[in-house]
Amino acid sequence: MTTERISWLPRQRASGILLPIYSLPSKYGIGTMGEASSNFVDWLRKAGQTFWQILPLGYTGYGNCPYSTFSTFAGNPLFIDLDLLVKKGLLCEGDLGQLNDYNPDRVDYARVIEEKYPILRKAYEKAKQLGIAQKSIDEFERENSFWLDDYAMYMAIRDSYGQKPFWEWQDNRITMREQKALEEFKKIHGDEVNFYKFIQVLFFEQYFAMKDYANSQGIKIIGDIPFYVPSDSADVWANPELFSKDESAGVPPDYYSATGQLWGNPVYEWEVHQKTGFAWWIKRIKFQLKTTDVLRLDHFRAFQNYWAVPNGETTAINGKWKPGPRMELFNALEKELGELPFIAEDLGIITDDVRELLSETGFPGMAVFVFGLSKSEDNMYLPHNLGRGTIAYPSTHDSETFKQWVLDVLGDDDRKFAINYVGAKENPEKIGLYAIRSMMASPAGLVISPIQDVLSLGREGRMNIPGTACGNWEWKVRADDLTDTLAGELREMTETYKRC
Repeated sequence: MTTERISWLPRQRASGILLPIYSLPSKYGIGTMGEASSNFVDWLRKAGQTFWQILPLGYTGYGNCPYSTFSTFAGNPLFIDLDLLVKKGLLCEGDLGQLNDYNPDRVDYARVIEEKYPILRKAYEKAKQLGIAQKSIDEFERENSFWLDDYAMYMAIRDSYGQKPFWEWQDNRITMREQKALEEFKKIHGDEVNFYKFIQVLFFEQYFAMKDYANSQGIKIIGDIPFYVPSDSADVWANPELFSKDESAGVPPDYYSATGQLWGNPVYEWEVHQKTGFAWWIKRIKFQLKTTDVLRLDHFRAFQNYWAVPNGETTAINGKWKPGPRMELFNALEKELGELPFIAEDLGIITDDVRELLSETGFPGMAVFVFGLSKSEDNMYLPHNLGRGTIAYPSTHDSETFKQWVLDVLGDDDRKFAINYVGAKENPEKIGLYAIRSMMASPAGLVISPIQDVLSLGREGRMNIPGTACGNWEWKVRADDLTDTLAGELREMTETYKRC
C-alpha cells in the first residue's frame, strides 16, 4: 500500500462497481451479456463510474463458484444472451419457451442449466444448417487452439461418463490421454465436441461485444483470476505434470473458519513450471488480459507461500506453508507481456515476506473498510489512513455487506463508532452509501464498491460465505433498484471527491 500511484489508472482518482455478470437483472434466470449488461454500462456512466469489476468468467461446476471452473480459459455458457441469438438468426422467439418466470432475486442454476442448454443446442443445430458452425469454430480455434480442443474434449467425455471427473472414467486410456483412444472418441462423439467449441464461439463473440461497448462508454473491465484450478478440470487433465498428486490447496484457520478452508484444488508443481519458463502461466495471463483491462490476482499471498494439505485430510489444520514462485514468475510474465495491470488480493494472513513481495511487484493491494472498524484502534483500513496506491472496498464478495457487518458483526461500541465515522447517525438505513462516501473522500486511488453496499443491503445481499458449499453466488440485483436517482447520488460523490 506504499505505491505512490497506480500506473494503469486513467487519472489520479477513480471509482467503480463490483457486480458479477450472473447478478445482472434478467428475465431468463441469470444475468447475460445482452441488454442487461449494456443497460448496466449505461447506468455506470450516469453514475460517473470508470470501472466495472465482474469476477471470474469461467464455466462453474459444483457449488456454482466462479473460482472453481472446468477450464481456466472457457467462458460460462449460461451468460450467453438468447435474445442476441434470435437477432443473429440462430433461434426464433418460439425456441425461448416460457423462460420468464424466474426468481428475480436469486439464480436457480439447476433450472437455468436444464432449460438453457437445449436452447443452445438448437442454436448449434441451426448454425450447422446455415453452414456457419464449422467455419466459425475453425476461425475461433486458430487463436485458441492451445486450450479449446482439450476443453471441448473434456466436457464431451465427461458427459459421456455421467458428469464424472476424469479419474473416474471407465476407459483408462482416455483418462491417460492416449492419442489413439482420443481419436476414437472424437470419431464417435465429434459433434458433441464441436457443440462445446461452438458455444465458446458464441460466448466470446458476445463477451467482446459487451466489453467493447463498455470501453466505448469510458468503462474499463476489472477481471479476476483464481490462483488455483480444480482437479475436475480440462487444465489438470491436459497438463497433469503441472499439478501435485499428493497435496491439495487451502488456507489455515482464520476469521472465516476455525479449521481452515480445504479447497481440494491440487497445488502446483512449481519446479516443473520453472523448467518450462512458466509457459502455462504466460498463456493463461495473456488470455485473461485479452478479456479484461485490469486483472485482480486472487489469493496473492500464495505467490509467496501457499498452504499445502496432504491428500486424505478432512480439514486444513495439518497443512504447511511452502514457497511459491515469487518474483521469478512475475519477471517472466513482464518479460513476455510488458506492464502488468494487476490488483493483488492481499487479504487474510499477510506476513512481512508477502508485503515485501507486493512492494517488489509494485502491484496495488486491497483495503477493505469493514476490516478496519474498531473504536480502539486507528486501523490501517480506515479511509483516512489509505495510500494513493490502494484499491479500496467497503466490503467484498466474500465478506458480509457493510451494513450487515455493522449491524450483525460489530459490538455496541464499534457499531456506534462505525455509524459516527461514516456520518450515518441520521440515516443508518443508507449506511452502505455513507461508507462509500467516506471511501470516495479518502486518498485511495481507486474505490470499488459492491452494488450491495451502494444499495445499503444487509444480510439479504450476501454473495458468498467462504467455507460453505451451497447457497452462494446466487444473488441478483433488480433492474428497478438501479434508478437514475441512485446513479445521481453516486455521481455527486464521484464529482465531489474528484473521481468522475
